[in-house]
Amino acid sequence: MVDHTVDLGDHGRVRLLAFVIAAGCYSPTPPAGAPCGLGGECPTGLTCSPASQTCELRATDAPPRVDDSRTGSDAFVATDGRPLDAARTPWTLVQTAAASATTLTIAASGQGNLIVVALQLAIGTADSVSDNAVGGSNDYVAIPTATCGDANTNAGVQLYYAASSAAGATTITAAVSPSAIVAWEVAGMRSNNPVDTSGVLDSQAASMTPFGPTITTDALGDFVVSIAIVQGGVSDVHAGNAFTNDHKTRGNGWAHLTNAAAPAGPYQAEWDQNMAGTYCSSAVAFFPAD
Repeated sequence: MVDHTVDLGDHGRVRLLAFVIAAGCYSPTPPAGAPCGLGGECPTGLTCSPASQTCELRATDAPPRVDDSRTGSDAFVATDGRPLDAARTPWTLVQTAAASATTLTIAASGQGNLIVVALQLAIGTADSVSDNAVGGSNDYVAIPTATCGDANTNAGVQLYYAASSAAGATTITAAVSPSAIVAWEVAGMRSNNPVDTSGVLDSQAASMTPFGPTITTDALGDFVVSIAIVQGGVSDVHAGNAFTNDHKTRGNGWAHLTNAAAPAGPYQAEWDQNMAGTYCSSAVAFFPAD
């Protein structure tokens, strides 16, 4: 900035301010594709490509994305440096099975998959899950934040998962006697700490169209299960819903999010039942492979 004072005689003095920008003192940051400097210099965030001698974006400069809203086993770091909404290979539902029994028979489990197990139980019942995988049972982890109950019917659901399954399991067994046991085996899922988020709705008022809790996923392509333990009997998911109802065991809804490449965001299952009745519901989202 240059400060000039001009004498205008009887008219007083007028101060003129002039801004002078030297052409060599400022230049905008070159965009990707601009030529490198003489010594191979590029602005921060760009690197000089030896082949083209142009400044290119450095993808490796981006730090891993961390979801600070979660802690402990729910914390998710994109260990490959990709954003949570980056494209990944979609998961594959290998199998799902259900039974009104303590032991569920399944096709032989694969290696390295996610197995999700849901048990219909009386409220307050403690349970555990095991299987007969080759070399010993998979380690099934309870998800306490996914346990729902309906005080009107004294019925609820508990959810468990085994990450990175061992091969060869053909039976899944609950330690006590549940009213129903349902399992999903999914390939292409995160092999450690796979739980993204979970939620429940307890003792809901009578309805012809029971809902699952709203689940807001953090990553593109989460696998989501949603379950409704109802007083009446589920006929199917409500028209236009984003979930597929896999089983109607004991008249309840046992569903998963249909789209294997569903964008991150909120999802809520909804079912139709044959009478207005009370219910509880539970849902869990699992991260896809990094």
